Amino acid sequence: MVLVLAACSQQGAGPAQGVDPPKPSGEGGGGPSLQAVYSPGAGTWSPVGFAWIDPLQGATRLTDLDGEDDEYTTVSLPFPFPWGGKAVTEIAVSTNGVIADADEATDEYYNESLPYSYQNRFAPVFWDDLSNDCPQGGIYVRTLLSGGQPAAFVVSWVALRHYGTGSAGCLGQGPVSFQAVLYPDGRVLYQFLDTDFGDRGWNAGASATVGLQGAPESYPQAYALWSYNSPVVPGGTAILYTPPQTARALSAGTLTPLCLLPDAQEGSPYGPVSLYGPSDLASLPSGMTKTLFRGGVKVDGVPGVGTAGTYVLAEPRALTGGCFLKVNPSAMAF
Repeated sequence: MVLVLAACSQQGAGPAQGVDPPKPSGEGGGGPSLQAVYSPGAGTWSPVGFAWIDPLQGATRLTDLDGEDDEYTTVSLPFPFPWGGKAVTEIAVSTNGVIADADEATDEYYNESLPYSYQNRFAPVFWDDLSNDCPQGGIYVRTLLSGGQPAAFVVSWVALRHYGTGSAGCLGQGPVSFQAVLYPDGRVLYQFLDTDFGDRGWNAGASATVGLQGAPESYPQAYALWSYNSPVVPGGTAILYTPPQTARALSAGTLTPLCLLPDAQEGSPYGPVSLYGPSDLASLPSGMTKTLFRGGVKVDGVPGVGTAGTYVLAEPRALTGGCFLKVNPSAMAF
Protein backbone atom coordinates (compact mmCIF):
# COMPACT_ATOMS: atom_id res chain seq x y z
CA MET A 1 0.00 0.00 0.00
CA VAL A 2 1.37 3.41 -0.92
CA LEU A 3 0.77 6.12 1.66
CA VAL A 4 0.97 9.16 -0.56
CA LEU A 5 -1.31 12.14 -0.89
CA ALA A 6 -0.44 14.18 -3.95
CA ALA A 7 -2.00 17.25 -5.48
CA CYS A 8 -2.99 15.94 -8.89
CA SER A 9 -5.56 17.76 -10.96
CA GLN A 10 -5.37 17.96 -14.72
CA GLN A 11 -3.16 16.73 -17.51
CA GLY A 12 -0.47 19.04 -18.82
CA ALA A 13 -0.02 20.47 -22.27
CA GLY A 14 1.58 17.37 -23.77
CA PRO A 15 4.97 16.77 -25.37
CA ALA A 16 7.32 19.54 -26.42
CA GLN A 17 6.77 21.01 -29.82
CA GLY A 18 9.26 22.89 -31.96
CA VAL A 19 11.54 25.46 -30.34
CA ASP A 20 11.20 26.90 -26.83
CA PRO A 21 10.56 30.66 -26.53
CA PRO A 22 13.22 32.68 -24.69
CA LYS A 23 12.92 33.30 -20.94
CA PRO A 24 13.93 36.38 -18.93
CA SER A 25 17.47 36.30 -17.55
CA GLY A 26 17.75 35.36 -13.87
CA GLU A 27 18.85 37.79 -11.20
CA GLY A 28 21.64 35.58 -9.86
CA GLY A 29 23.69 32.57 -10.81
CA GLY A 30 26.27 32.40 -13.54
CA GLY A 31 29.14 32.55 -11.07
CA PRO A 32 32.18 30.29 -10.83
CA SER A 33 31.63 26.57 -10.38
CA LEU A 34 31.81 25.27 -6.81
CA GLN A 35 31.93 21.87 -5.15
CA ALA A 36 31.63 20.59 -1.56
CA VAL A 37 30.99 23.84 0.33
CA TYR A 38 29.53 23.61 3.85
CA SER A 39 28.32 26.23 6.31
CA PRO A 40 28.73 25.91 10.09
CA GLY A 41 25.99 23.75 11.49
CA ALA A 42 25.28 21.90 8.26
CA GLY A 43 25.23 18.18 7.68
CA THR A 44 27.56 16.50 5.20
CA TRP A 45 27.39 14.70 1.87
CA SER A 46 29.12 11.39 1.19
CA PRO A 47 29.34 9.32 -2.00
CA VAL A 48 27.55 5.99 -1.61
CA GLY A 49 26.77 3.00 -3.79
CA PHE A 50 24.28 3.63 -6.58
CA ALA A 51 21.09 1.55 -6.32
CA TRP A 52 18.34 3.07 -8.44
CA ILE A 53 14.86 2.64 -6.96
CA ASP A 54 12.14 1.80 -9.47
CA PRO A 55 10.21 5.08 -9.74
CA LEU A 56 7.06 3.47 -11.16
CA GLN A 57 6.34 0.43 -8.97
CA GLY A 58 3.58 1.32 -6.53
CA ALA A 59 4.07 5.01 -7.29
CA THR A 60 1.80 8.02 -7.77
CA ARG A 61 2.38 10.12 -10.86
CA LEU A 62 2.17 13.86 -10.25
CA THR A 63 -0.14 14.39 -13.22
CA ASP A 64 -0.63 18.10 -12.62
CA LEU A 65 3.04 18.52 -13.58
CA ASP A 66 2.63 16.61 -16.86
CA GLY A 67 3.54 18.78 -19.83
CA GLU A 68 4.62 21.62 -17.55
CA ASP A 69 7.58 23.98 -17.36
CA ASP A 70 8.46 25.98 -14.23
CA GLU A 71 5.67 24.58 -12.08
CA TYR A 72 5.37 22.85 -8.71
CA THR A 73 2.85 20.81 -6.77
CA THR A 74 2.58 19.88 -3.10
CA VAL A 75 2.75 16.35 -1.72
CA SER A 76 1.98 15.03 1.77
CA LEU A 77 4.71 12.96 3.43
CA PRO A 78 3.94 9.64 5.16
CA PHE A 79 6.05 10.71 8.17
CA PRO A 80 7.24 14.00 9.71
CA PHE A 81 10.57 14.79 8.10
CA PRO A 82 13.04 16.66 10.36
CA TRP A 83 14.32 19.63 8.40
CA GLY A 84 15.85 22.79 9.78
CA GLY A 85 14.24 22.56 13.21
CA LYS A 86 10.79 21.71 11.85
CA ALA A 87 8.85 18.50 11.42
CA VAL A 88 7.88 18.92 7.76
CA THR A 89 4.76 17.02 6.73
CA GLU A 90 4.24 18.44 3.23
CA ILE A 91 6.74 19.27 0.50
CA ALA A 92 6.66 21.09 -2.81
CA VAL A 93 8.11 19.30 -5.86
CA SER A 94 9.05 21.38 -8.89
CA THR A 95 9.65 20.52 -12.53
CA ASN A 96 13.12 22.08 -12.16
CA GLY A 97 14.47 19.36 -9.88
CA VAL A 98 13.81 21.07 -6.53
CA ILE A 99 12.14 19.95 -3.30
CA ALA A 100 11.15 22.53 -0.66
CA ASP A 101 9.02 22.79 2.42
CA ALA A 102 5.47 23.32 1.10
CA ASP A 103 5.37 26.65 2.95
CA GLU A 104 8.34 27.81 0.84
CA ALA A 105 7.39 26.38 -2.55
CA THR A 106 9.16 27.70 -5.64
CA ASP A 107 9.07 27.15 -9.39
CA GLU A 108 12.28 29.13 -10.02
CA TYR A 109 14.22 27.86 -13.04
CA TYR A 110 17.39 29.98 -12.80
CA ASN A 111 19.74 28.04 -10.55
CA GLU A 112 21.97 29.74 -8.00
CA SER A 113 24.53 28.54 -5.51
CA LEU A 114 23.80 27.97 -1.83
CA PRO A 115 22.89 29.59 0.45
CA TYR A 116 19.76 30.55 -1.47
CA SER A 117 18.26 33.57 0.26
CA TYR A 118 14.71 33.28 -1.11
CA GLN A 119 13.95 29.95 0.58
CA ASN A 120 15.08 28.32 3.82
CA ARG A 121 14.20 24.61 3.73
CA PHE A 122 15.28 24.10 0.16
CA ALA A 123 16.71 21.00 -1.52
CA PRO A 124 18.05 21.44 -5.06
CA VAL A 125 18.28 17.80 -6.07
CA PHE A 126 19.32 18.71 -9.62
CA TRP A 127 18.25 22.33 -9.99
CA ASP A 128 18.32 23.27 -13.65
CA ASP A 129 15.95 24.67 -16.24
CA LEU A 130 13.98 21.52 -17.02
CA SER A 131 10.73 20.74 -18.79
CA ASN A 132 8.45 17.82 -17.98
CA ASP A 133 6.85 17.44 -21.41
CA CYS A 134 8.56 14.42 -22.97
CA PRO A 135 6.02 11.72 -23.80
CA GLN A 136 8.13 9.06 -22.05
CA GLY A 137 8.70 11.20 -18.96
CA GLY A 138 7.00 12.14 -15.71
CA ILE A 139 7.50 12.95 -12.04
CA TYR A 140 6.59 10.24 -9.51
CA VAL A 141 6.43 9.74 -5.74
CA ARG A 142 6.26 6.51 -3.77
CA THR A 143 6.57 5.33 -0.18
CA LEU A 144 8.87 2.46 0.76
CA LEU A 145 7.66 0.32 3.66
CA SER A 146 9.51 -1.72 6.25
CA GLY A 147 7.54 -3.93 8.60
CA GLY A 148 4.38 -2.29 7.33
CA GLN A 149 5.61 1.18 8.33
CA PRO A 150 6.83 4.02 6.07
CA ALA A 151 10.61 3.80 5.87
CA ALA A 152 11.43 6.19 3.02
CA PHE A 153 9.77 8.57 0.57
CA VAL A 154 11.03 8.67 -3.02
CA VAL A 155 10.62 11.52 -5.52
CA SER A 156 11.74 10.67 -9.06
CA TRP A 157 12.12 12.90 -12.10
CA VAL A 158 12.03 10.61 -15.14
CA ALA A 159 13.05 11.66 -18.65
CA LEU A 160 12.95 15.46 -18.34
CA ARG A 161 14.55 17.57 -21.05
CA HIS A 162 16.57 20.77 -20.73
CA TYR A 163 14.64 23.89 -21.65
CA GLY A 164 15.90 25.32 -24.92
CA THR A 165 16.09 22.01 -26.75
CA GLY A 166 12.50 21.89 -27.96
CA SER A 167 11.02 18.55 -28.93
CA ALA A 168 14.49 17.31 -29.98
CA GLY A 169 15.45 17.28 -26.29
CA CYS A 170 13.17 14.30 -25.73
CA LEU A 171 15.14 12.16 -28.18
CA GLY A 172 18.34 10.17 -27.88
CA GLN A 173 20.58 11.36 -25.05
CA GLY A 174 18.39 14.38 -24.39
CA PRO A 175 16.23 13.62 -21.32
CA VAL A 176 17.64 13.04 -17.83
CA SER A 177 16.44 11.06 -14.79
CA PHE A 178 17.26 11.38 -11.09
CA GLN A 179 15.62 10.88 -7.69
CA ALA A 180 15.66 11.94 -4.04
CA VAL A 181 14.93 9.63 -1.10
CA LEU A 182 13.84 11.16 2.23
CA TYR A 183 14.28 9.13 5.43
CA PRO A 184 12.45 9.69 8.74
CA ASP A 185 15.72 10.46 10.57
CA GLY A 186 16.54 13.41 8.29
CA ARG A 187 18.95 11.69 5.92
CA VAL A 188 18.50 12.35 2.21
CA LEU A 189 19.78 10.27 -0.69
CA TYR A 190 20.22 11.69 -4.20
CA GLN A 191 20.63 9.28 -7.11
CA PHE A 192 21.39 10.28 -10.70
CA LEU A 193 20.50 7.66 -13.30
CA ASP A 194 21.19 9.77 -16.38
CA THR A 195 22.43 13.39 -16.47
CA ASP A 196 23.57 13.49 -20.08
CA PHE A 197 21.65 16.05 -22.14
CA GLY A 198 23.97 15.59 -25.11
CA ASP A 199 25.47 19.04 -24.46
CA ARG A 200 28.73 19.54 -22.53
CA GLY A 201 27.46 22.87 -21.23
CA TRP A 202 24.68 21.08 -19.33
CA ASN A 203 25.87 17.50 -18.83
CA ALA A 204 26.49 15.96 -15.39
CA GLY A 205 25.47 19.08 -13.49
CA ALA A 206 27.51 21.61 -15.49
CA SER A 207 24.54 24.01 -15.30
CA ALA A 208 22.86 22.67 -12.14
CA THR A 209 22.91 23.12 -8.36
CA VAL A 210 23.01 20.05 -6.11
CA GLY A 211 22.72 20.37 -2.33
CA LEU A 212 20.45 21.02 0.64
CA GLN A 213 19.84 23.82 3.12
CA GLY A 214 17.62 24.58 6.08
CA ALA A 215 17.78 26.03 9.59
CA PRO A 216 15.44 27.38 12.27
CA GLU A 217 14.00 30.70 11.10
CA SER A 218 15.87 32.80 13.64
CA TYR A 219 19.30 31.50 12.66
CA PRO A 220 21.44 31.86 9.52
CA GLN A 221 20.79 29.24 6.90
CA ALA A 222 22.81 26.07 7.26
CA TYR A 223 23.66 24.63 3.87
CA ALA A 224 25.57 21.74 2.37
CA LEU A 225 26.43 22.35 -1.28
CA TRP A 226 27.57 19.32 -3.24
CA SER A 227 28.08 21.17 -6.51
CA TYR A 228 27.19 24.31 -8.41
CA ASN A 229 27.65 24.49 -12.18
CA SER A 230 30.18 21.66 -11.96
CA PRO A 231 29.99 18.50 -14.12
CA VAL A 232 30.51 16.16 -11.17
CA VAL A 233 27.25 14.16 -11.06
CA PRO A 234 27.40 11.83 -14.06
CA GLY A 235 24.95 8.98 -14.43
CA GLY A 236 25.46 6.33 -11.78
CA THR A 237 26.28 8.83 -9.02
CA ALA A 238 24.68 8.55 -5.57
CA ILE A 239 25.30 10.85 -2.60
CA LEU A 240 23.91 10.69 0.94
CA TYR A 241 23.23 13.71 3.14
CA THR A 242 23.62 13.08 6.86
CA PRO A 243 22.15 15.86 9.05
CA PRO A 244 23.96 17.30 12.06
CA GLN A 245 23.68 15.50 15.38
CA THR A 246 20.04 15.13 16.30
CA ALA A 247 18.23 14.87 19.58
CA ARG A 248 18.12 11.09 19.24
CA ALA A 249 21.81 11.02 20.17
CA LEU A 250 20.98 12.46 23.61
CA SER A 251 19.20 9.41 24.99
CA ALA A 252 21.77 9.31 27.78
CA GLY A 253 24.38 11.69 29.10
CA THR A 254 24.62 15.18 30.48
CA LEU A 255 24.77 18.33 28.40
CA THR A 256 27.56 20.87 28.43
CA PRO A 257 26.51 24.45 27.63
CA LEU A 258 28.76 26.18 25.13
CA CYS A 259 27.23 29.65 25.35
CA LEU A 260 24.32 31.62 26.78
CA LEU A 261 20.86 30.86 25.43
CA PRO A 262 18.96 34.15 25.66
CA ASP A 263 15.19 34.26 26.00
CA ALA A 264 14.90 30.51 26.42
CA GLN A 265 11.62 29.31 27.90
CA GLU A 266 10.42 25.85 28.72
CA GLY A 267 8.38 24.46 25.86
CA SER A 268 9.66 26.93 23.27
CA PRO A 269 12.60 26.59 20.87
CA TYR A 270 15.93 28.26 21.38
CA GLY A 271 18.53 27.67 18.78
CA PRO A 272 17.42 24.49 17.08
CA VAL A 273 16.49 22.74 20.37
CA SER A 274 13.20 22.58 22.27
CA LEU A 275 13.11 21.67 25.97
CA TYR A 276 9.98 20.28 27.63
CA GLY A 277 9.53 19.61 31.34
CA PRO A 278 7.94 16.52 32.92
CA SER A 279 4.48 18.08 32.89
CA ASP A 280 4.63 18.39 29.09
CA LEU A 281 5.25 14.71 28.36
CA ALA A 282 1.70 14.01 27.27
CA SER A 283 1.31 17.07 25.06
CA LEU A 284 4.35 17.37 22.82
CA PRO A 285 3.88 18.99 19.39
CA SER A 286 2.68 16.77 16.57
CA GLY A 287 5.47 14.72 15.05
CA MET A 288 7.77 15.06 18.05
CA THR A 289 9.02 12.08 20.03
CA LYS A 290 10.40 11.99 23.54
CA THR A 291 14.08 11.77 24.44
CA LEU A 292 14.76 12.06 28.16
CA PHE A 293 17.90 13.56 29.63
CA ARG A 294 18.83 14.91 33.02
CA GLY A 295 20.50 18.21 33.83
CA GLY A 296 22.72 20.30 31.62
CA VAL A 297 20.80 23.56 31.24
CA LYS A 298 18.20 25.56 33.11
CA VAL A 299 14.97 26.37 31.31
CA ASP A 300 15.32 30.06 32.14
CA GLY A 301 18.13 30.25 29.61
CA VAL A 302 21.04 30.40 32.05
CA PRO A 303 23.37 27.45 31.43
CA GLY A 304 24.04 25.32 34.47
CA VAL A 305 25.74 21.94 34.36
CA GLY A 306 24.02 19.40 36.57
CA THR A 307 20.72 21.25 36.86
CA ALA A 308 18.29 19.01 38.71
CA GLY A 309 15.21 17.65 37.03
CA THR A 310 14.36 15.59 33.98
CA TYR A 311 13.53 17.31 30.72
CA VAL A 312 12.55 16.21 27.25
CA LEU A 313 14.41 17.15 24.10
CA ALA A 314 11.74 17.04 21.40
CA GLU A 315 12.85 15.39 18.20
CA PRO A 316 13.41 16.10 15.39
CA ARG A 317 15.03 19.34 16.50
CA ALA A 318 18.64 19.21 15.39
CA LEU A 319 21.74 20.40 17.20
CA THR A 320 23.51 22.66 14.75
CA GLY A 321 26.34 25.12 14.96
CA GLY A 322 28.97 25.51 17.66
CA CYS A 323 27.11 27.69 20.13
CA PHE A 324 24.30 25.60 21.51
CA LEU A 325 24.71 22.31 23.38
CA LYS A 326 26.86 19.23 23.10
CA VAL A 327 26.72 15.76 24.62
CA ASN A 328 29.23 14.60 27.19
CA PRO A 329 28.84 10.85 26.55
CA SER A 330 31.17 9.87 29.40
CA ALA A 331 28.88 11.45 32.03
CA MET A 332 25.90 9.13 32.15
CA ALA A 333 22.92 10.57 33.99
CA PHE A 334 20.53 7.62 34.04
